[in-house]
Amino acid sequence: MRNHSVIPVYVQDSALPTPDVRELAFATVDGEALPDFIPGAHVHVHHPSGIQRQYSLIGSPSDRSRYRIAIRRQDDGRGGSLAFHDALTIGEKLAISSPVEGMTIDTTARHHAFIAGGIGVTPVIGLLHALPDGADAEVHYCVRSVPRHRTVHRRAQITRCTREAV
Repeated sequence: MRNHSVIPVYVQDSALPTPDVRELAFATVDGEALPDFIPGAHVHVHHPSGIQRQYSLIGSPSDRSRYRIAIRRQDDGRGGSLAFHDALTIGEKLAISSPVEGMTIDTTARHHAFIAGGIGVTPVIGLLHALPDGADAEVHYCVRSVPRHRTVHRRAQITRCTREAV
């Protein structure tokens, strides 16, 4: 990890919007507000076991009481997703980095088109929070199983997207 501040947090909430995606919410241990972030940012998450992974922030940047991420379970991966799915409980303490800027959008544009696949939709969910008032967007979301992933897209609570192609 580069020179990013480390923030002690705990798992505030957990949900399984699909059988293989776990959504986690982190809040600070001391109850202070989390640092500002821009849509499209990510954090480095330090699992208590020592595993570190980067995850896109999917919540609204106006909600500094918690950060939300989504993690797809990969049984044949390097073990990070399994640790975050199977060995992390509500209330458990861990550390995250301060937000790291990632993708951005042109906020002067009136129309935006996003293309994402599978769990790769998470940075797009974050970016949709940056849409200026009156702008419209279309999200082209490519998945292997529509019923399984439609739930993830709906959980993003996208209200300003005027057209979507799923």
